[in-house]
Amino acid sequence: HREKIVKLALEGKTTCEISNIMHHNPVSIANYLSTFTRCYHLYEKKMQVGQIAFLLKRGKGLIEKYIKLIEECKTDKNMQYHLQELLGISKNSENIDEKKTTRGCNNGD
Repeated sequence: HREKIVKLALEGKTTCEISNIMHHNPVSIANYLSTFTRCYHLYEKKMQVGQIAFLLKRGKGLIEKYIKLIEECKTDKNMQYHLQELLGISKNSENIDEKKTTRGCNNGD
């Protein structure tokens, strides 16, 4: 489901929309997107799948799926745009608190 969540974000869906579609906690979604962006940065530094998996403490299978999405972004202008948006958000994520991530989502809080 993590790959599907990232794919929805790359298609332009907001965290709240993804939360409603996937019936998933917005904080968890933000975590998946953060892991994806870290994977992107390591992949761009020419690290191998095993190295990325080790550094991110994730399975090789998930990293391979994320890399496939990264490669797909290179040929899809819409996904490329939303990838850049995600990368910009992740750069400033230290300044974003949990309440801002979930504000306005209908997640039962």
